[in-house]
Amino acid sequence: MFMLVSGGRRGDRTGSQLRLSQLVPGARAPGQRNSARAWNFPAFRQRHAKIKCFVDSALEAKMSRKTILLLVGLYLLAALAFGVFHVVTNPFFAGLNAAAVGKAVGGALLLFGGAGLLPVLGWALYRFKPPYAIWPMLSWAFLGIALAYFFEIGVRLERNVQISILARNLAQSDAKLSCLDSQHASKFKSEVGITEREVSIYCDCVSEATAASVTTEELTYIATNGRAPQPLQERAAQLGRPCRSLFGAK
Repeated sequence: MFMLVSGGRRGDRTGSQLRLSQLVPGARAPGQRNSARAWNFPAFRQRHAKIKCFVDSALEAKMSRKTILLLVGLYLLAALAFGVFHVVTNPFFAGLNAAAVGKAVGGALLLFGGAGLLPVLGWALYRFKPPYAIWPMLSWAFLGIALAYFFEIGVRLERNVQISILARNLAQSDAKLSCLDSQHASKFKSEVGITEREVSIYCDCVSEATAASVTTEELTYIATNGRAPQPLQERAAQLGRPCRSLFGAK
């Protein structure tokens, strides 16, 4: 009789513990292993404190206000030097004037402000405290170098396209002028009775064919010397042979 009562009480206790383990996540049911490690809040707080201490120590590098001002001044001087370099190395640079100075200063301020915008905003989250200035200053320098590099690549590509277009136009105009001079000096024109309109159409055809056949080396020569090279002038006479059909049946 005593054993039955004890067994009943033990069964009630086991059932209540099972229900408690289902309702409370941290409760331990009979037969389950101790899960205190999974719910060890002091250990979790300790690890969190170590991580926070490491991040704060990495951010709080020693940097005085004088050092910060010195770095900002150096960044501004570097941006100005890059702006002057960009203006002076332009092949279309006509001399130091107000437009060139304005372009150099504007490009320098754009580079200086564009590279420092995000680092300064990040530093503002720490209320511009000097101990937190190391990473914004480093990010400022890295972004400035990256922006200057990609800006110079883009400018060079655009400049090469402009030079190529100008050189082709120069080759085309030079070929047309040469064609007009040769046709006006030729006795064939007066003997056959070719009109000025036919001569102009013929020379347009010759100049377009010549400009289409210009190589990269010839474009460089034209951009450097301002005139077409001798091989291109000789080739223009050969390229003009198919254009003679524009004279008609005369």
